[in-house]
Amino acid sequence: MKIAQRALERRRSSGVWSEETEVLVEEGSQAVLPCHTNLLSPAVAQVRWSKSNDTVWRKERSGLEYYGISWAKRGPMRVTHTRHQRMWSPHTGFSTGDYSLYMTNVTEKDGGLYTCRAEGEGLLVHKRVTLRVIKGIVLPTRAHTRVYAAVGSAVTLPCMFSHGSTPSDPVWEKTSGGSNPLLFQLPSSLPPSSSSLSPSRSPSQSPWDVSASIGVVAPGDQGTYRCSGMIEGRRLSRSLQLVLSHVESNRGDPEILTCQLSDDSEVTQYDWVFISQDAHGTQIVTSKQHGNISRIRLTENILGEWVCRFYGEKGMLGNATYHTETMRGLHGHSDTELSSNTSTVLVVSGVAVLVVLILAWMCRKYQMKKRIVQYPALEAIVHAMANKHGEQ
Repeated sequence: MKIAQRALERRRSSGVWSEETEVLVEEGSQAVLPCHTNLLSPAVAQVRWSKSNDTVWRKERSGLEYYGISWAKRGPMRVTHTRHQRMWSPHTGFSTGDYSLYMTNVTEKDGGLYTCRAEGEGLLVHKRVTLRVIKGIVLPTRAHTRVYAAVGSAVTLPCMFSHGSTPSDPVWEKTSGGSNPLLFQLPSSLPPSSSSLSPSRSPSQSPWDVSASIGVVAPGDQGTYRCSGMIEGRRLSRSLQLVLSHVESNRGDPEILTCQLSDDSEVTQYDWVFISQDAHGTQIVTSKQHGNISRIRLTENILGEWVCRFYGEKGMLGNATYHTETMRGLHGHSDTELSSNTSTVLVVSGVAVLVVLILAWMCRKYQMKKRIVQYPALEAIVHAMANKHGEQ
Protein backbone atom coordinates (compact mmCIF):
# COMPACT_ATOMS: atom_id res chain seq x y z
CA MET A 1 0.00 0.00 0.00
CA LYS A 2 1.22 3.47 -0.94
CA ILE A 3 0.03 6.18 1.45
CA ALA A 4 0.50 9.92 1.13
CA GLN A 5 -0.74 11.78 4.18
CA ARG A 6 -1.12 15.53 4.30
CA ALA A 7 -2.25 17.21 7.51
CA LEU A 8 -4.42 20.14 6.49
CA GLU A 9 -5.81 21.29 9.80
CA ARG A 10 -5.31 20.36 13.43
CA ARG A 11 -7.18 21.89 16.34
CA ARG A 12 -7.08 20.92 20.01
CA SER A 13 -9.23 22.68 22.61
CA SER A 14 -11.35 21.51 25.56
CA GLY A 15 -10.73 17.85 24.83
CA VAL A 16 -11.50 18.14 21.12
CA TRP A 17 -8.97 16.80 18.63
CA SER A 18 -9.61 17.27 14.90
CA GLU A 19 -7.49 16.65 11.82
CA GLU A 20 -7.89 16.18 8.08
CA THR A 21 -5.69 13.73 6.20
CA GLU A 22 -5.36 12.48 2.65
CA VAL A 23 -4.58 8.83 1.92
CA LEU A 24 -3.53 7.62 -1.51
CA VAL A 25 -3.84 3.87 -2.23
CA GLU A 26 -3.69 1.55 -5.19
CA GLU A 27 -6.89 -0.13 -6.32
CA GLY A 28 -7.10 -3.69 -5.03
CA SER A 29 -4.70 -3.11 -2.13
CA GLN A 30 -5.27 -2.50 1.61
CA ALA A 31 -5.86 0.95 3.06
CA VAL A 32 -5.53 2.26 6.59
CA LEU A 33 -7.47 5.43 7.35
CA PRO A 34 -5.68 6.97 10.36
CA CYS A 35 -7.56 8.17 13.42
CA HIS A 36 -5.48 8.46 16.58
CA THR A 37 -4.71 10.93 19.34
CA ASN A 38 -2.20 11.46 22.12
CA LEU A 39 -5.04 12.18 24.55
CA LEU A 40 -5.24 8.73 26.08
CA SER A 41 -8.65 7.80 27.41
CA PRO A 42 -9.21 4.11 28.10
CA ALA A 43 -12.83 4.90 28.84
CA VAL A 44 -13.67 5.84 25.22
CA ALA A 45 -17.04 4.24 24.83
CA GLN A 46 -18.24 4.94 21.29
CA VAL A 47 -16.44 4.97 17.93
CA ARG A 48 -18.06 5.63 14.59
CA TRP A 49 -16.64 5.65 11.06
CA SER A 50 -18.84 7.07 8.32
CA LYS A 51 -18.69 8.02 4.66
CA SER A 52 -21.02 10.86 3.76
CA ASN A 53 -24.14 9.96 5.77
CA ASP A 54 -23.50 6.21 5.81
CA THR A 55 -21.91 4.43 8.76
CA VAL A 56 -19.37 1.88 7.62
CA TRP A 57 -18.31 0.69 11.11
CA ARG A 58 -19.16 1.59 14.73
CA LYS A 59 -18.87 0.36 18.30
CA GLU A 60 -21.54 1.17 20.84
CA ARG A 61 -21.12 1.80 24.58
CA SER A 62 -22.48 -1.66 25.19
CA GLY A 63 -19.49 -3.10 23.32
CA LEU A 64 -21.51 -4.32 20.34
CA GLU A 65 -20.04 -3.74 16.90
CA TYR A 66 -22.00 -2.85 13.79
CA TYR A 67 -20.75 -3.18 10.25
CA GLY A 68 -22.14 -1.27 7.30
CA ILE A 69 -25.03 0.55 9.01
CA SER A 70 -26.94 2.99 6.81
CA TRP A 71 -29.04 5.56 8.66
CA ALA A 72 -32.33 6.21 6.90
CA LYS A 73 -35.51 8.08 7.88
CA ARG A 74 -36.99 4.95 9.40
CA GLY A 75 -33.90 4.26 11.49
CA PRO A 76 -30.81 2.15 11.15
CA MET A 77 -30.80 -0.52 8.47
CA ARG A 78 -28.19 -3.24 8.69
CA VAL A 79 -26.78 -4.45 5.36
CA THR A 80 -25.37 -7.88 4.57
CA HIS A 81 -22.10 -9.14 6.03
CA THR A 82 -20.23 -9.00 2.72
CA ARG A 83 -19.26 -5.42 3.33
CA HIS A 84 -18.10 -5.56 6.94
CA GLN A 85 -15.50 -8.15 6.07
CA ARG A 86 -13.57 -5.43 4.25
CA MET A 87 -13.80 -2.60 6.83
CA TRP A 88 -13.14 -2.73 10.57
CA SER A 89 -11.38 -0.97 13.43
CA PRO A 90 -9.46 -3.31 15.76
CA HIS A 91 -9.99 -2.90 19.51
CA THR A 92 -6.35 -3.57 20.25
CA GLY A 93 -5.43 0.04 19.52
CA PHE A 94 -8.19 1.77 21.48
CA SER A 95 -6.25 1.82 24.75
CA THR A 96 -3.45 3.77 23.02
CA GLY A 97 -5.76 6.20 21.27
CA ASP A 98 -5.70 4.47 17.86
CA TYR A 99 -9.13 4.20 16.18
CA SER A 100 -7.92 3.72 12.59
CA LEU A 101 -10.14 2.04 10.00
CA TYR A 102 -8.71 -0.89 8.02
CA MET A 103 -10.00 -1.63 4.54
CA THR A 104 -9.09 -4.54 2.23
CA ASN A 105 -9.52 -4.97 -1.54
CA VAL A 106 -10.01 -1.26 -2.10
CA THR A 107 -12.15 -0.38 -5.11
CA GLU A 108 -12.59 2.86 -7.00
CA LYS A 109 -16.01 3.32 -5.37
CA ASP A 110 -14.38 3.32 -1.92
CA GLY A 111 -12.78 6.68 -2.64
CA GLY A 112 -14.18 9.76 -0.91
CA LEU A 113 -14.35 11.58 2.43
CA TYR A 114 -14.50 9.52 5.63
CA THR A 115 -15.15 10.77 9.16
CA CYS A 116 -13.87 9.24 12.41
CA ARG A 117 -15.65 10.18 15.65
CA ALA A 118 -14.63 8.75 19.05
CA GLU A 119 -16.12 10.10 22.27
CA GLY A 120 -16.36 9.34 25.96
CA GLU A 121 -15.66 11.02 29.35
CA GLY A 122 -14.74 14.45 28.14
CA LEU A 123 -12.82 13.32 25.07
CA LEU A 124 -13.98 13.90 21.51
CA VAL A 125 -11.85 12.84 18.59
CA HIS A 126 -13.13 14.03 15.24
CA LYS A 127 -11.07 13.41 12.13
CA ARG A 128 -11.68 13.52 8.41
CA VAL A 129 -9.78 11.36 5.94
CA THR A 130 -9.94 11.71 2.18
CA LEU A 131 -9.27 8.41 0.42
CA ARG A 132 -7.94 8.64 -3.11
CA VAL A 133 -7.90 5.41 -5.10
CA ILE A 134 -5.63 5.25 -8.12
CA LYS A 135 -5.68 2.55 -10.76
CA GLY A 136 -2.48 0.59 -10.58
CA ILE A 137 -1.33 -2.89 -11.56
CA VAL A 138 -4.23 -5.11 -12.62
CA LEU A 139 -2.17 -8.16 -13.61
CA PRO A 140 -1.16 -10.06 -11.55
CA THR A 141 -4.38 -9.43 -9.67
CA ARG A 142 -2.74 -10.01 -6.28
CA ALA A 143 0.71 -9.94 -4.74
CA HIS A 144 2.86 -13.10 -4.64
CA THR A 145 0.92 -14.74 -7.47
CA ARG A 146 2.60 -17.97 -8.60
CA VAL A 147 3.50 -18.52 -12.25
CA TYR A 148 4.32 -22.14 -13.21
CA ALA A 149 6.72 -23.14 -15.99
CA ALA A 150 8.47 -26.35 -17.04
CA VAL A 151 12.25 -26.37 -17.29
CA GLY A 152 13.23 -25.83 -20.93
CA SER A 153 9.99 -24.09 -21.90
CA ALA A 154 9.19 -20.40 -22.43
CA VAL A 155 7.22 -18.29 -19.94
CA THR A 156 5.89 -14.74 -19.65
CA LEU A 157 5.95 -12.89 -16.33
CA PRO A 158 2.84 -10.68 -16.47
CA CYS A 159 2.87 -7.06 -15.35
CA MET A 160 0.04 -4.93 -16.70
CA PHE A 161 -1.12 -1.58 -15.37
CA SER A 162 -4.74 -0.48 -15.65
CA HIS A 163 -5.97 0.58 -19.08
CA GLY A 164 -4.76 4.04 -19.98
CA SER A 165 -2.29 4.28 -17.08
CA THR A 166 1.12 4.43 -18.73
CA PRO A 167 3.82 3.91 -16.09
CA SER A 168 7.05 5.86 -16.22
CA ASP A 169 10.41 4.28 -15.34
CA PRO A 170 9.18 0.66 -15.26
CA VAL A 171 11.66 -1.72 -13.62
CA TRP A 172 11.98 -5.51 -13.18
CA GLU A 173 13.86 -6.96 -10.21
CA LYS A 174 14.50 -10.43 -8.83
CA THR A 175 14.06 -10.12 -5.09
CA SER A 176 14.71 -13.68 -3.90
CA GLY A 177 18.08 -14.12 -2.21
CA GLY A 178 18.02 -10.68 -0.59
CA SER A 179 20.31 -8.94 -3.08
CA ASN A 180 17.53 -7.27 -5.11
CA PRO A 181 19.45 -7.34 -8.41
CA LEU A 182 18.21 -4.94 -11.09
CA LEU A 183 17.33 -6.99 -14.16
CA PHE A 184 16.42 -4.21 -16.58
CA GLN A 185 14.49 -1.01 -17.07
CA LEU A 186 12.02 -0.28 -19.83
CA PRO A 187 12.82 1.05 -22.32
CA SER A 188 15.95 -1.04 -21.96
CA SER A 189 18.50 1.50 -20.77
CA LEU A 190 20.47 -1.19 -18.91
CA PRO A 191 21.49 -4.62 -20.22
CA PRO A 192 19.69 -7.52 -18.52
CA SER A 193 21.68 -9.16 -15.74
CA SER A 194 20.12 -12.48 -16.78
CA SER A 195 20.65 -13.63 -20.34
CA SER A 196 17.32 -15.48 -20.37
CA LEU A 197 15.07 -12.70 -19.05
CA SER A 198 14.06 -9.91 -21.40
CA PRO A 199 11.20 -7.47 -22.03
CA SER A 200 8.40 -9.04 -24.05
CA ARG A 201 7.37 -5.73 -25.57
CA SER A 202 6.26 -5.87 -29.18
CA PRO A 203 5.16 -3.11 -31.57
CA SER A 204 1.52 -4.03 -30.91
CA GLN A 205 1.95 -4.12 -27.13
CA SER A 206 0.14 -1.43 -25.17
CA PRO A 207 2.25 1.09 -23.22
CA TRP A 208 0.71 -0.06 -19.90
CA ASP A 209 1.87 -3.64 -20.48
CA VAL A 210 5.42 -4.06 -19.13
CA SER A 211 5.48 -7.88 -18.98
CA ALA A 212 8.78 -9.74 -19.30
CA SER A 213 9.57 -13.11 -20.85
CA ILE A 214 12.04 -15.96 -20.40
CA GLY A 215 12.82 -17.69 -23.68
CA VAL A 216 14.22 -20.92 -22.21
CA VAL A 217 13.56 -21.56 -18.53
CA ALA A 218 16.63 -22.78 -16.63
CA PRO A 219 16.75 -24.29 -13.09
CA GLY A 220 18.22 -21.09 -11.66
CA ASP A 221 15.29 -18.97 -12.83
CA GLN A 222 12.91 -19.94 -9.99
CA GLY A 223 12.30 -17.30 -7.32
CA THR A 224 10.44 -14.07 -6.62
CA TYR A 225 10.29 -11.26 -9.16
CA ARG A 226 8.96 -7.71 -8.81
CA CYS A 227 7.85 -5.25 -11.45
CA SER A 228 7.21 -1.59 -10.68
CA GLY A 229 6.44 1.73 -12.34
CA MET A 230 5.67 5.35 -11.49
CA ILE A 231 2.00 6.45 -11.53
CA GLU A 232 1.07 9.98 -10.41
CA GLY A 233 4.42 10.36 -8.70
CA ARG A 234 4.07 7.09 -6.75
CA ARG A 235 5.99 3.90 -7.46
CA LEU A 236 3.57 1.00 -7.64
CA SER A 237 4.89 -2.55 -7.57
CA ARG A 238 3.67 -6.13 -7.69
CA SER A 239 5.57 -9.29 -6.79
CA LEU A 240 5.14 -12.75 -8.29
CA GLN A 241 6.81 -16.12 -7.78
CA LEU A 242 8.13 -18.25 -10.63
CA VAL A 243 7.72 -21.97 -9.82
CA LEU A 244 9.63 -24.49 -11.95
CA SER A 245 8.60 -28.08 -12.71
CA HIS A 246 10.33 -31.11 -14.24
CA VAL A 247 10.05 -34.91 -14.26
CA GLU A 248 12.89 -36.84 -12.65
CA SER A 249 13.72 -40.54 -13.23
CA ASN A 250 15.43 -42.94 -10.82
CA ARG A 251 16.96 -44.78 -13.83
CA GLY A 252 16.24 -48.07 -12.15
CA ASP A 253 14.27 -51.24 -12.68
CA PRO A 254 11.43 -50.67 -12.41
CA GLU A 255 11.81 -47.09 -13.54
CA ILE A 256 10.02 -44.55 -11.32
CA LEU A 257 9.18 -41.02 -12.46
CA THR A 258 8.70 -38.17 -9.98
CA CYS A 259 7.02 -34.84 -10.69
CA GLN A 260 9.30 -32.24 -9.07
CA LEU A 261 8.29 -28.62 -8.31
CA SER A 262 10.35 -25.89 -6.71
CA ASP A 263 7.24 -25.04 -4.63
CA ASP A 264 4.34 -27.51 -4.39
CA SER A 265 2.41 -25.77 -1.61
CA GLU A 266 -0.55 -25.03 -3.94
CA VAL A 267 -0.70 -28.49 -5.53
CA THR A 268 -3.59 -30.72 -4.46
CA GLN A 269 -3.64 -33.32 -7.26
CA TYR A 270 -1.40 -35.00 -9.86
CA ASP A 271 -2.47 -36.61 -13.14
CA TRP A 272 -0.10 -38.86 -15.11
CA VAL A 273 -0.84 -39.19 -18.83
CA PHE A 274 1.00 -41.22 -21.49
CA ILE A 275 1.08 -39.93 -25.08
CA SER A 276 2.00 -42.23 -27.97
CA GLN A 277 1.35 -42.57 -31.70
CA ASP A 278 -0.18 -45.37 -33.75
CA ALA A 279 1.05 -46.65 -37.13
CA HIS A 280 -0.76 -43.81 -38.90
CA GLY A 281 0.82 -41.10 -36.73
CA THR A 282 -2.35 -40.41 -34.78
CA GLN A 283 -1.69 -39.26 -31.22
CA ILE A 284 -3.09 -41.47 -28.47
CA VAL A 285 -3.54 -40.02 -24.95
CA THR A 286 -3.98 -42.51 -22.12
CA SER A 287 -4.63 -41.61 -18.48
CA LYS A 288 -2.38 -43.76 -16.26
CA GLN A 289 -2.69 -42.42 -12.71
CA HIS A 290 -4.87 -39.91 -10.85
CA GLY A 291 -4.56 -38.68 -7.26
CA ASN A 292 -2.31 -36.89 -4.81
CA ILE A 293 0.81 -39.00 -5.51
CA SER A 294 3.60 -37.30 -7.44
CA ARG A 295 5.32 -40.58 -8.46
CA ILE A 296 4.49 -43.26 -10.99
CA ARG A 297 6.06 -46.71 -11.59
CA LEU A 298 6.61 -47.59 -15.26
CA THR A 299 5.44 -51.15 -16.00
CA GLU A 300 5.83 -50.98 -19.79
CA ASN A 301 9.01 -50.40 -21.79
CA ILE A 302 7.37 -48.48 -24.63
CA LEU A 303 8.34 -45.34 -26.47
CA GLY A 304 6.34 -42.17 -25.94
CA GLU A 305 5.89 -39.15 -23.72
CA TRP A 306 4.89 -39.09 -20.06
CA VAL A 307 3.11 -35.93 -18.91
CA CYS A 308 2.62 -34.93 -15.28
CA ARG A 309 -0.26 -32.48 -14.87
CA PHE A 310 -0.68 -30.85 -11.48
CA TYR A 311 -3.74 -29.03 -10.14
CA GLY A 312 -4.69 -26.64 -7.37
CA GLU A 313 -8.00 -25.71 -5.79
CA LYS A 314 -8.96 -23.53 -8.78
CA GLY A 315 -7.86 -25.85 -11.57
CA MET A 316 -4.77 -26.83 -13.51
CA LEU A 317 -1.53 -25.10 -12.52
CA GLY A 318 0.94 -26.53 -15.05
CA ASN A 319 2.63 -29.65 -16.41
CA ALA A 320 6.00 -31.28 -17.07
CA THR A 321 7.01 -33.93 -19.64
CA TYR A 322 9.41 -36.88 -19.89
CA HIS A 323 10.37 -38.48 -23.23
CA THR A 324 11.07 -42.21 -22.96
CA GLU A 325 12.43 -42.46 -26.51
CA THR A 326 15.33 -40.12 -25.74
CA MET A 327 15.93 -40.57 -22.03
CA ARG A 328 14.93 -44.07 -21.06
CA GLY A 329 16.87 -45.52 -23.99
CA LEU A 330 20.02 -44.04 -22.51
CA HIS A 331 19.47 -44.61 -18.82
CA GLY A 332 16.63 -47.11 -18.45
CA HIS A 333 18.63 -50.39 -18.29
CA SER A 334 19.36 -51.93 -14.93
CA ASP A 335 22.45 -53.90 -13.89
CA THR A 336 20.49 -57.17 -14.28
CA GLU A 337 19.59 -56.31 -17.85
CA LEU A 338 23.20 -55.44 -18.64
CA SER A 339 24.46 -58.73 -17.11
CA SER A 340 21.93 -60.76 -19.10
CA ASN A 341 22.84 -58.98 -22.31
CA THR A 342 26.56 -59.57 -21.65
CA SER A 343 26.04 -63.33 -21.19
CA THR A 344 24.06 -63.55 -24.41
CA VAL A 345 26.76 -61.73 -26.33
CA LEU A 346 29.47 -64.08 -24.99
CA VAL A 347 27.53 -67.23 -25.96
CA VAL A 348 26.81 -65.94 -29.46
CA SER A 349 30.44 -64.89 -29.89
CA GLY A 350 31.67 -68.38 -28.83
CA VAL A 351 29.40 -70.14 -31.29
CA ALA A 352 30.50 -67.79 -34.05
CA VAL A 353 34.20 -68.49 -33.36
CA LEU A 354 33.57 -72.27 -33.42
CA VAL A 355 31.76 -72.04 -36.74
CA VAL A 356 34.59 -69.97 -38.23
CA LEU A 357 37.20 -72.56 -37.08
CA ILE A 358 35.23 -75.44 -38.58
CA LEU A 359 34.82 -73.61 -41.87
CA ALA A 360 38.55 -72.79 -41.93
CA TRP A 361 39.46 -76.47 -41.32
CA MET A 362 37.13 -77.69 -44.04
CA CYS A 363 38.43 -75.09 -46.47
CA ARG A 364 42.05 -76.10 -45.79
CA LYS A 365 41.30 -79.80 -46.30
CA TYR A 366 39.56 -79.06 -49.56
CA GLN A 367 42.48 -77.00 -50.83
CA MET A 368 44.97 -79.79 -50.05
CA LYS A 369 42.87 -82.34 -51.89
CA LYS A 370 42.51 -79.99 -54.82
CA ARG A 371 46.28 -79.56 -55.10
CA ILE A 372 46.74 -83.35 -55.24
CA VAL A 373 44.38 -83.92 -58.17
CA GLN A 374 44.97 -80.65 -59.95
CA TYR A 375 47.38 -82.11 -62.63
CA PRO A 376 46.77 -85.94 -63.06
CA ALA A 377 48.08 -86.14 -66.71
CA LEU A 378 51.38 -84.55 -65.81
CA GLU A 379 51.79 -87.05 -62.97
CA ALA A 380 51.31 -90.00 -65.44
CA ILE A 381 53.90 -88.62 -67.88
CA VAL A 382 56.49 -88.18 -65.13
CA HIS A 383 55.83 -91.73 -63.93
CA ALA A 384 56.23 -93.20 -67.48
CA MET A 385 59.50 -91.36 -68.05
CA ALA A 386 60.87 -92.64 -64.76
CA ASN A 387 60.03 -96.27 -65.75
CA LYS A 388 61.65 -95.86 -69.17
CA HIS A 389 64.82 -94.47 -67.66
CA GLY A 390 64.97 -97.43 -65.35
CA GLU A 391 64.77 -99.96 -68.17
CA GLN A 392 67.70 -98.34 -69.98
